[in-house]
Amino acid sequence: MLKEKEESLRTELLSGLQNELQTLEAQNMSLEQELESTAVATKYAREEVVESVSGVLENELQCSICNELLITAITLNCSHTFCKYCIDRWKKNKQECPNCRASITSETRSLVVDNFIEKIVPTLSEEMKKKRADIVAERKAEIEVCSLAQAAAATQRGRRGRRRGAGRQNAPNRAG
Repeated sequence: MLKEKEESLRTELLSGLQNELQTLEAQNMSLEQELESTAVATKYAREEVVESVSGVLENELQCSICNELLITAITLNCSHTFCKYCIDRWKKNKQECPNCRASITSETRSLVVDNFIEKIVPTLSEEMKKKRADIVAERKAEIEVCSLAQAAAATQRGRRGRRRGAGRQNAPNRAG
């Protein structure tokens, strides 16, 4: 009789443990499904945030001259901001803001804007990142070419001036 009671208790305990195991496995499966759906929802939410930030970048941090994200942002005295490259080219023809036509009296480098854009660029689409990198490289190359041309022109001006000055120093003194 004792053996029968032990066997009955074992069977009852085993049955209870099996039921508990099934319940825990069902809960585990439910939690895994919930985790998976949360991961998918998080992924979509992250993509929406990136798209939203990209939209803000494109609309608010865009140079109104070239219609691209600001590159080396310069803020004028009227508080409008442009790419340094773009505003420098604009000023070759006009000394007024392209947006409001106020006279340009000062320019300030906008490091905060530049830093913000540079931190956001890695989150942009591959296409936008490549386009920005291409524009930056083009502008850098053009600036280097212009700098070399200006240096060569300055060298030529310097040589012409020395030749003229040297000729005067060697001329006979007429006051004599």
